[in-house]
Amino acid sequence: MADSVVADFVTDVIPDTGSYAEPVRSRVLMNRQQVVLVTPDDRISVPIGDVFDIAYGSAPKELRAFFEDTVSVAYEDGQSKRVALIEGADDTVERFTDLLFKGILNKTTVAIKHPAKVGGRITDETFEKGALYLSPAAVKFKTEDPFSIEVS
Repeated sequence: MADSVVADFVTDVIPDTGSYAEPVRSRVLMNRQQVVLVTPDDRISVPIGDVFDIAYGSAPKELRAFFEDTVSVAYEDGQSKRVALIEGADDTVERFTDLLFKGILNKTTVAIKHPAKVGGRITDETFEKGALYLSPAAVKFKTEDPFSIEVS
């Protein structure tokens, strides 16, 4: 991991490699380019761009006996699709999920029309190209005239 690490914690993981039927103690690392799961026997690198789904909250029914809080990370591995289940106590998994969403969405090119409506009326604004960025309390858009929309 050449880039600076933004997440580094040890937890129980079921990496979808076909080698594990039960959770195994693993180290989870993440930087801006990839998530790395380091098990006692394996090292699985998942490029951020290959992640296509993140589900935070509950494990699949058949695995709930193993996990408290969990995040499922679905990703493409060549021609196949895989899912890694990462367990975490307290707010560790929630913070990791936030970082993963930011890693995927930040710098995404978007078409923006702002404001789209004023007082219920559609404006004549045109769409412009910009980049999306997430912060804890807002979605930010970098355009010629940058702006943000607060979220609660």
